[in-house]
Amino acid sequence: MPIKKLLIVIGIFTSMTCMAQASGDLVNLDEVDRIRIIDFQNFNFSWSCGRTYEIVKRNGEFRMELTDQFRSPISDSSLVSIPQIDTLDVRGLGLFDVAKVLIRANPDIGGGALGLANYVIWKKHMIGNDPQARIAVDSFRSDRLLALVDAINDQKSRSFVTIVENLGMDSEWVSKNASRLFDSYKLPDVEPTDKQRDYCLSCFLDKRKVITAGLLLVGGHNSSDYPYMEIQFIQSGDTLTFSTDNPYPLSMPWMLNDSIKYYNPKISILLADILPDLIYSNKTRLSGDYTAFTKYKSVEEIFTKRMLYRFCTEFKGKKKRRKRVYIDVEKVDEKH
Repeated sequence: MPIKKLLIVIGIFTSMTCMAQASGDLVNLDEVDRIRIIDFQNFNFSWSCGRTYEIVKRNGEFRMELTDQFRSPISDSSLVSIPQIDTLDVRGLGLFDVAKVLIRANPDIGGGALGLANYVIWKKHMIGNDPQARIAVDSFRSDRLLALVDAINDQKSRSFVTIVENLGMDSEWVSKNASRLFDSYKLPDVEPTDKQRDYCLSCFLDKRKVITAGLLLVGGHNSSDYPYMEIQFIQSGDTLTFSTDNPYPLSMPWMLNDSIKYYNPKISILLADILPDLIYSNKTRLSGDYTAFTKYKSVEEIFTKRMLYRFCTEFKGKKKRRKRVYIDVEKVDEKH
C-alpha cells in the first residue's frame, strides 16, 4: 500500500478510535464460568499436535488445568513395524537424530521418518499416560490472567496505532533512544552523510512513521508453519472467542469471534506468561522471541530496521548488483 494512502487510513482509524465511546468491559471475569485455551501447531501438514487448558475459579481462586493433549492422526498402528517403539532411547535428541534412530530400527519407514520422529518426541514429553487427564498447572499465576483480561478490555487494543506503545516504546522512549537505535542498526556497509543521518533521526520523531513501523511488525502467513491459538471466555448462553493463526512472533492480530481485529501485543505476551513451558507450544512465538523465528534478535532491532528500510533507505543498481543505500535527502526535500 502506498505510504500516503496508508497514512490516510491511519488518520481515519485514529479518528474512529477517538470517537468510540466506552460501553463497559468486554470480558467480566465475575460472569465467566470458565476459560478454555487451545495451543495448537500444524507443521506443514506432516505433523500436528496441541493442548487444551481450562481456567476455573474454585474457592475464590483461579486454577489452571491441562485437560487434553492431542496429537496428529498418526496412530500407534503406523509404528507397529518398529519393534518396542517405547523403549527406544531418544532422550536429549533433536528431531533429525530421533529420525535416524527410527530409520536404524526400520529402514523401510523412509520419508515418513520425520513425522514419526515428531510423534515419538511428543509421546515422550506427554505428561502422564492419559491424554485426557486433568492435570493442575502449578506455574499458573492469576495476576497474569487479570492483566490479560485488562489488555483485552483496553479499547485501544483494537487499534494498530498503539502497537509500539504497548511494546514499551512510546513516543518519548523512541525520541530518547533514536540516536542509539540508528547507530546500533544502521546499514553495515554504507556510511550516511550528516544530512542523511539527521533525516533518519527525524523519522523517529514523526509519530505517523513510528505508527507505520509498528504496523509492519504484524507479519504475514507462510507456507510451512500453521500455528493456532484460541482463548474462549465461556459463560451461560454465550462464548467470546479470541483466536490467531499468525505464525510471526507476537501473532498479531487477534480476532474476536472471527470478525474484529485486536492489535495489542500485550495479549500475546501475557498469554505466553500463562502457558507452561512445554515442548511443542506457541509460548515462545507469543512471547515475541524474534531469535527463534527470524533473523532479528529483538523487537527494537526489527522496529528500527522497519523504520530505516521503509523511510530512510532504498535499493540502487541493477538486479544482480542491487544494493541498499540511504535515500537522497535533497530529493526528499524537493518533494516537500
